[in-house]
Amino acid sequence: LGYVTSFSLLPKHLLGLIAPNWQGTPAFDTYRGERYYWEYVLYLGIAPLILALIGASTRRGRPWLGVALVALLLALAQGNPLYHLLRHIPGFAHFRAPARYILFFTFAAAILAGCGWDRVRATPLLKPGRRLALAGALIATLTIVDLLWFDRTLAPLAGPGVYEATPRVVQVLEEDPDWGRSFIRPPIAIYTDWSPPGGWAANPDGWLEGRVYLPASVPQSFGLRTSGGYAGFVDPGHDAFLQAASDETMETGDVALHSLIGTR
Repeated sequence: LGYVTSFSLLPKHLLGLIAPNWQGTPAFDTYRGERYYWEYVLYLGIAPLILALIGASTRRGRPWLGVALVALLLALAQGNPLYHLLRHIPGFAHFRAPARYILFFTFAAAILAGCGWDRVRATPLLKPGRRLALAGALIATLTIVDLLWFDRTLAPLAGPGVYEATPRVVQVLEEDPDWGRSFIRPPIAIYTDWSPPGGWAANPDGWLEGRVYLPASVPQSFGLRTSGGYAGFVDPGHDAFLQAASDETMETGDVALHSLIGTR
């Protein structure tokens, strides 16, 4: 149950519907919330949220309101008694990160926002073309301001070259066709929740610095073979071997155990 409900949306994350960065933002290295910031982003925008609420009261919108509510119910897995049953059902039993049901919530909310706009533009006060145009311009302006405010704190400012740069470690390994598998040894290991000093806004080229150290998520990007990999379904024997091999390499630098799976 703990595995199935891990990386769950929490009730407090619902605040993100109106204040996406209430726990801080990686853009300025102020994020102090749960690991993996992007798993919990629930923000739709203020104008779309208002339209979605209006659309939820329409006949066409009610089925989509149901989809949105079910998606939220599934995303709020931690403490949800429903998962005591769902975890025994194939399709639920072997996967985690239920916060990703936000995908269905967002899809339904987008349709509800469209239904809400249909309701708004059909009101008697807005029937004349000029008033309808003014209402559309107002909503468009609010949405653009909304997006700029949110996007400024989310989108990295670095150019594509920063993300396409090949780490030096990768270059060295590619020059040796017999290198076998790699083992990423801390402290020089950077994981997916890493932010450059000061945050992305202050250091937009920070990822170039990070990629020099062969971050944990980089091997798959370059087709490198690693000794560990991603253990989503842990076999006890496999896990015990990798743990013992990693401990040996970390403590002594010896790769004797790791060499059994091609690491040198």
